[in-house]
Amino acid sequence: LITMATLLTLDFLSLSAIQERNSWELILIISGRLLSIGTFLAAAVLLFQGLWSLFPSYTRWLLVLGASLIPLLSLANHFSNLYWKQPLIDLVNNLTLDGKFNLRVELEAAGITHSPLLVVVAGLTIIALVGGLYQLLQRASLRFNFRLRTTSAVLIGLGLWIGAIAQQGLSMVSMRKHVWQDEHTTFDLHLGLLRPDPGLEKLSIDFTRTMTGSQEELLLSGPTPKLERTPDVYVVMVETWRTDSVRPEVMPFLSQFAKTECQQFKTTFAGSNCTPVSWYTLFHSRVGIDWRESLREDESIDGFKGSYPLRLLHKLGYRFSVRAVCDLSYKKMCDLNFGRNHKLADRFLDAPMIPGNLDVPEREVVIMDDLKRELQDSPKGGKLHFISLDSAHYNYYWPSRDFTPIHEDCSAINFSALKPTAKQIREVVKRYENAVNWIDRQMEDFIKHLKSTGRYENSIIILTGDHGEEFQENGSWFHCSSLRREQVEVPIMIRWPKWVTTQPNQDLVSHMDIMPSLLDALGLDSRYFSGMAGYSVLGSHPGEALLSTRWPGKSGIGLSLVANGMKANFKASKLWLEGIPETIHFMGWTDFADRPLDPEQLRNKRSYPDTLKEHYGTSIERHFQRFQISN
Repeated sequence: LITMATLLTLDFLSLSAIQERNSWELILIISGRLLSIGTFLAAAVLLFQGLWSLFPSYTRWLLVLGASLIPLLSLANHFSNLYWKQPLIDLVNNLTLDGKFNLRVELEAAGITHSPLLVVVAGLTIIALVGGLYQLLQRASLRFNFRLRTTSAVLIGLGLWIGAIAQQGLSMVSMRKHVWQDEHTTFDLHLGLLRPDPGLEKLSIDFTRTMTGSQEELLLSGPTPKLERTPDVYVVMVETWRTDSVRPEVMPFLSQFAKTECQQFKTTFAGSNCTPVSWYTLFHSRVGIDWRESLREDESIDGFKGSYPLRLLHKLGYRFSVRAVCDLSYKKMCDLNFGRNHKLADRFLDAPMIPGNLDVPEREVVIMDDLKRELQDSPKGGKLHFISLDSAHYNYYWPSRDFTPIHEDCSAINFSALKPTAKQIREVVKRYENAVNWIDRQMEDFIKHLKSTGRYENSIIILTGDHGEEFQENGSWFHCSSLRREQVEVPIMIRWPKWVTTQPNQDLVSHMDIMPSLLDALGLDSRYFSGMAGYSVLGSHPGEALLSTRWPGKSGIGLSLVANGMKANFKASKLWLEGIPETIHFMGWTDFADRPLDPEQLRNKRSYPDTLKEHYGTSIERHFQRFQISN
């Protein structure tokens, strides 16, 4: 009864996610919850009873543990959806996407400062308490003779299951399709057998890489030209950086820098909504959907070689330094981009190498000072310096000394507030703004240092964020849960030397465009970068991009085509599995603010594939060998 009450309460709390339901549809949805949950519990009780008779007495504690964990896992799944917009199973699967699991690194990446030991002890304590509660309830059940014959339980279970099937049959014929789809998206437990196809159209697709590994190796093996100019290149990756934070009152220096010193871009996108995939899209100039398969390169004899653009720059004579305040072993971010054991980087510094007991801002000071020392001892030109800054990641950090935050009335997220007020949300946003203001001051200090040492004029400076951050705009916190603008619209600032005379304004730029643009600016023939997923921003740009993620969250939308102010969204199931999807579901169009657009008006009686090819023709031709309605 407690388990049923828990499951029903959690489902009823989620009912508000189903919009535009009428009274009849609400009755069907509620009856579906009662019937599916009742069927599940009847089956669970029968299974438990059968296993109890089969298990030796000394192993029955496993059954007790399993039964007592059902409501606990249900609560964990609810809060996983609430805070991260991801079902618990997806959250767990995503922890091991790179083939290994390191609790310390995962906790640090999530912004959790507690030690792995404390987290494990807390988890075991909760499990022990739940197990004890089960024992108390079992004794109460025996005392009050709350029992049911097996035959009666089977009949009740069958009756509930038949009712669940009938409910879904009624939903299929009498419920509007989008409401039926919302029902299946909102609730995880459905035992009625019948299911709606998600979205507007099921598409059969075949992804293709714009440049294959053999093509990259062929270009790398041939003679390379001598570069006429070898400016220093600075690539700064700011963790969790939203485009709308670049405002004079929050980031005064970079707001002015972007307007007066950088090439002008109207809308700028990260390649994905999560750090490892976004880094991959930037350094490899490939779409994020390829990321998981690229991790398999480590299985080869030579292991990770590093990204093609960086290997090409290395062959052209560039040398690299890499500095980060985070642990770059996370999801193999170092090896995948800079080669096994950072073999492309002569200078390397990340969290495990920085003295302990320093908080994030102090670590940033360490790596920035280390970079300045290297510049002091190095000749100008021929270096690519990569810097990763983490203060803007949750819990949003700034120095406790020698820094005056722009907001005093701010606070961390109150996780006990299931429906945070506008005031509570604003206090969290202010904390984030303090963090990005600290980033702004660091960049001001560093760029002034470049100017004072005579290094600025002949340098290429690239500033961007790996992804954005959601502050309850769509009902959740953080990132890694959707491809909505709050999570994928990030600043991209590129400052070119004056000898790069052609710097056209661009309507739409993404992470995939950064490496082709850099190679173009250095004077390389277009054959070295025209096959990449992105385009040089120094020439003609189609104003299109393909965004993708292995962390689609509750919506399941893992692919988005963007162009001309419109976003076409696609759902693909089980993106955490290895392999590239061969079937996707077109979920409809939104504008860049994620407001739905009328699909019937846009397609005007044409097929969805034909309409999509009209609006995103360059991207579809570039990334798909097959893009058609699935039989």
